[in-house]
Amino acid sequence: MALWMIRVGLAMTFLTPSVSTLQADESRRAGPTVSVTEAQGLYTVSARLWVPAPPAAVWGVLTDYDRIAEFTHGIEVSRLIERQSNVCVVEQQGRGILGIGLRVRLRVVEQPPAEIQFEALEGDFQVYRGSFRLEARGGGTEVTYMLESQGKFWIPSWLGRSLIRSRVQRILKDIGAEVLRRYAES
Repeated sequence: MALWMIRVGLAMTFLTPSVSTLQADESRRAGPTVSVTEAQGLYTVSARLWVPAPPAAVWGVLTDYDRIAEFTHGIEVSRLIERQSNVCVVEQQGRGILGIGLRVRLRVVEQPPAEIQFEALEGDFQVYRGSFRLEARGGGTEVTYMLESQGKFWIPSWLGRSLIRSRVQRILKDIGAEVLRRYAES
């Protein structure tokens, strides 16, 4: 009898998804996870989003600089100004936290198909640099977004963290939705 219970227990262990697998599946359905910290006015953002589409589909949306404003909340203008091989200059304008109009000109370095790095050349930020990293995972793509940002304006850190977190969540949801829309059409 005891041997039978051990065999059933082992079978259940191998046949039942692990708790971590179930938690990972649940977090994928829940949407982006975003963490924001602040030190001396510099905000550091770390975020993840899983999209049920291949990395090439995500890459196509992230690098469609001239159309980003069409599907991303808060970005009113996005233009590819210059391209030399895998290095681009992109200009964006939009509404930041608290509805403040913001402008940034970015140097973007593409490392297909896995990473996009960006840094402000000029605009309304003292510091604005980050990256998108793409990794095929679980039948889709894990997108990791990192950002360091310090505006040329001051807001209380408790408010800045909350507003930046909600803004990044919204932008990543917008990106994920656009990836799915385009992938479904292909």
